[in-house]
Amino acid sequence: MIKKRYMAIAGNLFDLESESIHAIRLRYGLEMFYLGISKLLVVIVLSMVLGIFWQSIITLAAYNLLRQTAQGLHAKSSVKCMISSLVFFIMLPWTAVHVAINPYLCIAAALAIPLLAYLYAPSDTAKKPIINKRVRDRLKKKSIIRGLILTGLVVVIPDAEIKSLITIGAYVALLYVLPITYRIMKEERNNYEKFEKLN
Repeated sequence: MIKKRYMAIAGNLFDLESESIHAIRLRYGLEMFYLGISKLLVVIVLSMVLGIFWQSIITLAAYNLLRQTAQGLHAKSSVKCMISSLVFFIMLPWTAVHVAINPYLCIAAALAIPLLAYLYAPSDTAKKPIINKRVRDRLKKKSIIRGLILTGLVVVIPDAEIKSLITIGAYVALLYVLPITYRIMKEERNNYEKFEKLN
């Protein structure tokens, strides 16, 4: 239903302007919006069915807080994106609910969040290189600050389950910026360097 609606809107918008840069950007933005909405709806419905709605929301919130500034890889297809979403925002929160995770282990893991953000965020992709150095610096600073906020929450919140959910969400976001993930996915990091060489 959502996909059909997207195709109808996209078709109407780009019939007369299919080759322009503006049209390409707008098409990409619409596609990401509708894929994001459809993914979110599936996650919400399944989390409610499994009785882990708030756990999934907490994980998603921690993930999105860091993901917005850390950037990083994207799944190469909507199917892969959906599968990864189910693993990260359904299976992992469900596991955190049913398997007791040592709170001190969560705190130890959380302490590395701002460090990893400092080392590897932001990461770009070939399709979306972060060319402007000031933008990269600003995103890095924001990623570190948000990493510190998430770490602080893990340290001060007494509930062990919430500690683990925040930690999981943050590490899912960091997974997309790690060099090892780029190597596994056979993608290149620091794509902005290609543009710097041209100049």
